[in-house]
Amino acid sequence: MPWIRVSVAVPGSEGEAAGAWLETVGAVAVTWCDAGEAPVFEPLPDALPDLAAWPHVRAVGLFGLDADLGGVRSGFRGREVGIDFVGDEDWKGNWRRYAEMRRFGRLTVTPSHLEPPGTDSTVLRLDPGGAFGTGAHPTTRLCLAWLAGQPLAGCAVLDYGCGSGILAIAAALLGARATAVDHDAQALDVTRRNALANGITLEVRPPGDFAARGYDVVVANILAGTLVAEAVRLQEALRPGGRVALAGILEHQVDAVVAAYPAIAFDTPRAMAGWVLLHGGRG
Repeated sequence: MPWIRVSVAVPGSEGEAAGAWLETVGAVAVTWCDAGEAPVFEPLPDALPDLAAWPHVRAVGLFGLDADLGGVRSGFRGREVGIDFVGDEDWKGNWRRYAEMRRFGRLTVTPSHLEPPGTDSTVLRLDPGGAFGTGAHPTTRLCLAWLAGQPLAGCAVLDYGCGSGILAIAAALLGARATAVDHDAQALDVTRRNALANGITLEVRPPGDFAARGYDVVVANILAGTLVAEAVRLQEALRPGGRVALAGILEHQVDAVVAAYPAIAFDTPRAMAGWVLLHGGRG
């Protein structure tokens, strides 16, 4: 059947709220597009900084033909709301056209419908879902490449702000004993399901309910402000001689994050598409 497509252009800082309103009034799917009409399939957690970084975004919602669109317009007074019809598609499975297999050294991350060639790589299978982290965003890619280069066998690894659990699952597949921590109950549920789908066991906990010390490796792919706010906890979680990787940091935020971690001797940062990975060791 056809669908009603509703779209509205808003400042980037209002993109998240616009999408939330479309869902509130009955949209079955929401996509954000930048000025070049590039869909955002993997927003960052909490504040969606990719949207905020754009001057304007377009929030697009799909509605059934029986939808009452009066509420839609009431939420966007003063803005032009576009309404048209689109043909039927497999919207739930439409992500398959965009999902890719990615290799990170000895680790391959792939959606479930693709089969990696050869047998020389550890395979992590993950489909887009209800939490951040599929291996597409630069911050996730930086962290996966860093983890794949670490000797993780037998190590205790903490993934703080786990989202989909991709980093904790990667560490476990590479031989670590991994703990996944997130304040979002949905993220914890997604992490448990993704771990089960990959045949591994994780310790999955909210921030107030996990052993906060003695980790060999700590990785946190969250936002710079949260990295600063949680700096004491993350440094204390790392044993002397342990290694840390911090991501979700824009280039202009590096100095502030480094200053919050005096116990860490950072190595040369890694960067991708304006995002920076800070990594180093605790003395």
